[in-house]
Amino acid sequence: MTERNAWPSGYLRPFLSTAEIEQYAASLPEIERAMRIEASWDPIVTDRWLTGFGPSNVQPFNLHDIPPGALLAVGIDHGLKAGKQAAVLVAALKGEHGRAWVIDEATSDGHTTPEQDARSIIDMLERHGLKYEHVDEWVGDRAAKEGRIIKQKSNGALRRYLAAVAGLPYERTRWIVTPHKYAGSVAAGLRLINVLSSRRDLVVHPRCERFIKACEVFRGAKDDPVKDILDAGRYAIERVVDGVQVGRIKVRAA
Repeated sequence: MTERNAWPSGYLRPFLSTAEIEQYAASLPEIERAMRIEASWDPIVTDRWLTGFGPSNVQPFNLHDIPPGALLAVGIDHGLKAGKQAAVLVAALKGEHGRAWVIDEATSDGHTTPEQDARSIIDMLERHGLKYEHVDEWVGDRAAKEGRIIKQKSNGALRRYLAAVAGLPYERTRWIVTPHKYAGSVAAGLRLINVLSSRRDLVVHPRCERFIKACEVFRGAKDDPVKDILDAGRYAIERVVDGVQVGRIKVRAA
């Protein structure tokens, strides 16, 4: 993947300039950069997965700093064990040049019931003068079952308690969408976050301490405790930021 190799014979200019190739390479997680750029067969093990995320992505902002047209989404990762439940509030602009702002997070260090989870999420919204009705998209994980204290958590149960806590009839509440999970879906979602991070199109408020830590230290292990809140944020970002070029490039005709 060099400008020379992207310059077909007889063309006046290459399909991709050196700057475009370098920008594309920077957007890729280091773990897979060699495979995509150098045709390597093996991934590179790094200290963390989201190599595009750094201090410049962490900035204080207010809701009025977010451009008009951004959608609000809440991403939720269900957890039965202590400290596993997580919700993340995100605002994002759609499109190929989409942007995302991670506004706040709702977590707990102990076991929680679905009712407590609903209260925690509504409290998170109210901290910013928002109501349930202001959220455009709700994205929740698959049902979690067989916990030691709580037997099951699901999108349906959480939706019922959100309606009760928000004081709304159940039929006026939005469906909580379950993210599409497929082989490689985690890597694809993290690649999206890495692309946005490397382009400085992901802004995380300093108050989101656990999400920031997850971005800084996650190495890919499925049982890593930081994965829960990272998944919650990923679900919301994936839902509202579509059309972003992730893991592929456009070839421009000469």
